[in-house]
Amino acid sequence: MFNTTVSDQCQGQILVVVEIRSVKTFYALKQLIWQWLSKYNVFMKQHTLGFNQVHICSPGWFSHTNPTYHSKERTKDDIFYWATETFNNLSHYEQKEMTEEFPSYHHEDGRFEIPEFQLVHCTIAGKSSSGKVETEAYEVQIECHHGKIFKIIMELTFESATSNDKLFIPFALKCELSSDKYSSIIQQQSIYLETTVTFPSLELATGVCSRMHPAW
Repeated sequence: MFNTTVSDQCQGQILVVVEIRSVKTFYALKQLIWQWLSKYNVFMKQHTLGFNQVHICSPGWFSHTNPTYHSKERTKDDIFYWATETFNNLSHYEQKEMTEEFPSYHHEDGRFEIPEFQLVHCTIAGKSSSGKVETEAYEVQIECHHGKIFKIIMELTFESATSNDKLFIPFALKCELSSDKYSSIIQQQSIYLETTVTFPSLELATGVCSRMHPAW
């Protein structure tokens, strides 16, 4: 099953969304056909938004998430809840500003719609003065036209978090910060993963009870 869309917005590139039914992980499947992908310059990325949503972007990732031990759906539901709560706690003036700038997300009953997104297990990489650094985390996938409002909502939701809380890390920081500073964020995530691997049961138990503070 596949759906092909040619779009001017993608500079003539052909986007193909393919459903693969396999028990193997995405990483393993990609390795199996890596030579073919390289030969024909095909870029392959995990896609979770369905066949009709092909123009996706990844505005950032969440630190203090463990894709191995943390439920993807639970984490996503929590983010929706915290983002909605954050908007409801804004002043009347701030809410008015948001609804005027993004009227299509505002409903007649006063609700502000948080756009649909998905979380994907991904590798986050950086390069410091000491060499390449990598870690794993949940990356956001969202339709491109929702990217701007999603980033604003996440920044509001997590603006008062500390380095010990879950944080929304925009990929744009890779260009805005020094390579060593961005790499230090990746290294902190690696340390967090090592802790949750060592004490997975404790992490799962505390994760259910704790509230992710409103991040970056």
